Amino acid sequence: MEFRYPYDYPVASPGWIVILHVLLLVVAAAPLAGLFFQTRRPVRKLDAWLWIGCIFIFPAPLMLAVLTLPSHFRPFLIGLLVFAEIVSAAAFFVTLSRLWTKGGAVNVLNVLGGLLLLCLFVVLLLPSVPAAREAARRMSCGNNMKQVMLAVHNYHDTRHILPSAVGVNENGVETSWRVLLLPYLENQKLYETYDQTQSWNSPANRSISLIALTSLACPSNPIQRDDQGRFYTAYAMLLGPDTSLVKTGGRDFSDITGGTANALAVVEACGRNIVWTQPQDVDLSQLPLGVNRPGRAAHMSYGAISSFHPGGAQVGILDGSVHFIPESIDPEVLRQLASAKDAPRETE
Repeated sequence: MEFRYPYDYPVASPGWIVILHVLLLVVAAAPLAGLFFQTRRPVRKLDAWLWIGCIFIFPAPLMLAVLTLPSHFRPFLIGLLVFAEIVSAAAFFVTLSRLWTKGGAVNVLNVLGGLLLLCLFVVLLLPSVPAAREAARRMSCGNNMKQVMLAVHNYHDTRHILPSAVGVNENGVETSWRVLLLPYLENQKLYETYDQTQSWNSPANRSISLIALTSLACPSNPIQRDDQGRFYTAYAMLLGPDTSLVKTGGRDFSDITGGTANALAVVEACGRNIVWTQPQDVDLSQLPLGVNRPGRAAHMSYGAISSFHPGGAQVGILDGSVHFIPESIDPEVLRQLASAKDAPRETE
């Protein structure tokens, strides 16, 4: 099955969005105008009862939609519900006034027809909402990865060596680099709580794996935890032959002969479902190098770099910068970026 995006909705172009907003304003004003200009027949008491029915019955389907549709649609539907209530209440009072003055009736069908058109235009506008929110999520994800890359540099400044993927104690117990970076991610107390003499999935460290760290999360990832409630990391080290970071031992910046500005260090790996305390990353000797490659099931990817951002993924470069690389990146350029020995001839 393909690696699917949970927020992959059709997006209207900016020009169409402006046109739809204008049409929405026109359609929204039409029912109000109809309340005062429809005089095709004498007013009847039944009209007042019809508007009372609209006030109490019309919100039901909209409220059902609010409860069942994704949360990013709800503000628009709630706004439409409030607007419908205002129109229905205004029509009711206008009808009462015309009953008193023997004026023309409010045409119920025309007003409800206007509301129906308004609903249709709102539905047309809704696809633009996820696009705007995804842009914000992508920026937030980039900021989180930037914090991680700054922590890598602070680690090097303090210990004069780059962090390795795992730290190994005298008993052979492995500790993930994400745990070792906690002091540099402003989580010193959490670092002190973690028992490095015990494995990551031991009872002593289980409670820590349940803690959600914002700096290791991608807001676009719909699957934040496993079936045991343990928090997934969105970021992993890129490991393999000639990569800038290694599983054990560590390196110095002087070992990166291809230049730190051309060396991938940390990548998004949302499709690998790695618990943040788990000493596991993406190994190019086991996984193909690619962006958002298909996986065995939804929310999984059989590849080294994977995200839920449409079109690409965030990567951290060893110089501390963060970039969004597209799925269409040239495989040779990506291979050269993954190598610490030879700099790429071109960049995107």
